[in-house]
Amino acid sequence: MPGAPPHAVAPPNQYGGPGQPPPPPGWGQPAAPVKKSRRSLWITLGVIFGVLVLAIGSCTVFFVTAIKAPVDASNRFLSAIDDGDYARAISLSDPGCSLGMSEADLANAFQGADITYNLNNSSVTNSSATVSGSFSVVGQNVSSIALQLRNIDGWKICGFNAN
Repeated sequence: MPGAPPHAVAPPNQYGGPGQPPPPPGWGQPAAPVKKSRRSLWITLGVIFGVLVLAIGSCTVFFVTAIKAPVDASNRFLSAIDDGDYARAISLSDPGCSLGMSEADLANAFQGADITYNLNNSSVTNSSATVSGSFSVVGQNVSSIALQLRNIDGWKICGFNAN
């Protein structure tokens, strides 16, 4: 300091003489930490969550549709038989795999009897399916039915086994 003896110490608020560089970082009070924005994190998490919801929804719709379609075709077939409309039942079957099932065959097998059914099990593998459940025909000792279906331009009945 000018006018001060050479052994004098600078006051605590001064870091040195004039023209000297400021002290290096880390001296004095630390600066307040800069607050990071988490906006990009939330956007990324939102996109991931949205994609996950869409994927789960799509898989659910696909699964339900894949399982439900053969059951619906089987219900239409059995409803036609219950109504005695054997021509409609035959139109719901696949002529390429129904093994000679005809209106006359259905008429002889069911003879217009009332039927009740509850299809509660289905198995789909590629383009074939088996749908089964409880089944009864008035006046006959039948307790179950299994329908075989094939998917070529829609699910069609290939055959059935009632026992």
